[in-house]
Amino acid sequence: MEPPVPIGLVTRNGFYLADRLRGVVIPAFRTYANFVVPEALSAFGDIERRADEVTKQTFQQSCIQAVGEDYSGDMGAEAEKAFDAGLAFYELMSDFRQATSNLLAVGLYHLFEQQLADLTTDGLFRGLPSLQDGKLSMIRSWFQKNIGIDLAQ
Repeated sequence: MEPPVPIGLVTRNGFYLADRLRGVVIPAFRTYANFVVPEALSAFGDIERRADEVTKQTFQQSCIQAVGEDYSGDMGAEAEKAFDAGLAFYELMSDFRQATSNLLAVGLYHLFEQQLADLTTDGLFRGLPSLQDGKLSMIRSWFQKNIGIDLAQ
């Protein structure tokens, strides 16, 4: 049996927690997944095509410069340089895409942290004081001890 809650304190039960999760937490994650991530990664959706364009443009520039009676170079070497330019562009954009994905993962982690912290600071659960420090390790132990939810799993 739970101890009586002091008069004037609002208790937060499972229904309240479920309502907060459905009404605030889940929509925040859906917004992140449906809008933030696709918008941030949209710049990298067609890097193969863009790398091909870099290759073609580089080769065309080489051909323009090679025009003339004095040209004694090898067009095969020019094609290889153009291919290398396209490959370098692709690799750079691929690295940027990975870095952006990493940043989005960090952003998702911080969103998770913020949502957990908000759940513990907006009121009282079972008459317990709210958690003022937003550190995830403290939030984990608070949820385990006071609500019985193991966030480590």
